[in-house]
Amino acid sequence: MLKTLIVVKNETSHDQQSYELEVQSNTRVGYPDYPRGVVVAKIIKPNIPVRNGVVHLIGNPLIVNKKTVYQLLEQNPNLRQFSNLINSNRRDIQLFDVSDLSLFVPNNEAFKAINQVRYSMILNTPEKLVQMLKLHIVSGKVNSETIFQDPRKSFVTWDQKRKLHFTATTQNITVVGGGVNATIVTADIIAKNGYIHVINKVLGIPSNTIYEMLKSQHGLSSTFRLGTQRGYNNQFIGMEKQFTYFVPHNEAWDKVRSQFPSEYAKLFQGEHTYQVEKILDRHLIVNQAFSLAQLEKMKKSSDAPWYFSGL
Repeated sequence: MLKTLIVVKNETSHDQQSYELEVQSNTRVGYPDYPRGVVVAKIIKPNIPVRNGVVHLIGNPLIVNKKTVYQLLEQNPNLRQFSNLINSNRRDIQLFDVSDLSLFVPNNEAFKAINQVRYSMILNTPEKLVQMLKLHIVSGKVNSETIFQDPRKSFVTWDQKRKLHFTATTQNITVVGGGVNATIVTADIIAKNGYIHVINKVLGIPSNTIYEMLKSQHGLSSTFRLGTQRGYNNQFIGMEKQFTYFVPHNEAWDKVRSQFPSEYAKLFQGEHTYQVEKILDRHLIVNQAFSLAQLEKMKKSSDAPWYFSGL
């Protein structure tokens, strides 16, 4: 038996000045000729009153798409920015004849929210631009059901260097790539050769400061809580300095609590703020931002131990 969920979504602009309405038909239970997935249509004219109900005019039928992932990307105006970048780099990114693939595509509003200075630098560096785009593409048909079955599973992206990691809850799915956490705002847009998932951030181009990241991610709440002592977190609010921060996840602090319960309690109850500051200092490099690859390269370049004055 076919089961479909109809949802109306409001796509509000980054500046809150405009919005578009779209309707999504989400097939939860399907059959071979009508597989599970989402079909999206723009609401062209809403709220037309008639004697026996109401009519909303939409831009395309809510039927299973026989179009490819690339064709769906091309026809969706909310994904125009990413689509234009893909088209301008066709020589390095071929989506036309790929049998199975899945795209995690930032919507237009995501591009408005990123650091424009860093984005301009990437646009002017073709190699980095291609790497950034490939970070949003994985081989195979990956839908939300695949992610929910094994939320800890990661997928190698088309740049062959980085992976996408996921966190799934009953409310949403978060995808992590290139140091950026994005939420899937529309999942499982189905095409004949794969899926498109619309996300709210551009992967690989950080839009948050360290302070915002620590404050917003549940899994980092323990480190953020420690950093509230002596105003340690305040140094991460602005953009004046660069940092490399090795942040313990909540699970790491849970291990400390189980092994050293009394010491853990003293740290988190604010009885030893000076010691907390020095402990956090051991995780921090100040005035320099290093990727893991850069740190590995630096270590391999010398047999002698190395350190940073800002540590």
